[in-house]
Amino acid sequence: MRTNSTKIVITMELETLHWDAGMAMFSAQSINVMIGERKNARFAGLVHPSDYETKFCQGEFYKDSSMEDVTLWLPRNEIIKDIRISIENDAQIEAPTPYKYPPIVFYGSSITEGGHSCRVTNVYNALISQHLDVDYYNLGFSIINKKSLFQRTGTNLPWYHPSYSIKTLSLKAVNADIRRDILQFPPRSWSYDRKDCFYSAFLRHSHQTASL
Repeated sequence: MRTNSTKIVITMELETLHWDAGMAMFSAQSINVMIGERKNARFAGLVHPSDYETKFCQGEFYKDSSMEDVTLWLPRNEIIKDIRISIENDAQIEAPTPYKYPPIVFYGSSITEGGHSCRVTNVYNALISQHLDVDYYNLGFSIINKKSLFQRTGTNLPWYHPSYSIKTLSLKAVNADIRRDILQFPPRSWSYDRKDCFYSAFLRHSHQTASL
């Protein structure tokens, strides 16, 4: 949303709340609040439970009286039962600024999912989204079921109508059979970074001329 309210109150009640051995609460169970133009948005704070027994939480955020985008990055792990946003009575509210480009689909292992990131806004796909001003879908999840990852994601990609899809996974988590299956997957070009041990595949899905 866009608003000129100088005070914004966000309340959230979670339907589920689970401890994650590999993720901090600030990433897995929290709302990240960003204020301002996407490329230069500033981190305003978090709305998060006080512990793993408390599903209700609230946060107050302050800004100047200019019209600015307020973007909420929702919890990575949990189902939200209720969320409410309150602004000052005399404040204006508008639809958020549209993204400059059509969405990108990111799919892959826990790297894409955001594993071990301290906040969802620090995951590489979120940083790309902000820098390029492009919406995105994050279809990353643990590489435990490796074949299912590529079979399901590849089948479902057309549903998202992405401008690009980007696939990333760690070679350390991939055995020889799965690596062979990956290399037979549709993307047109592959890059292999030996230093970081990542496979990355980029596939153009439309005739959009976005200057990425």
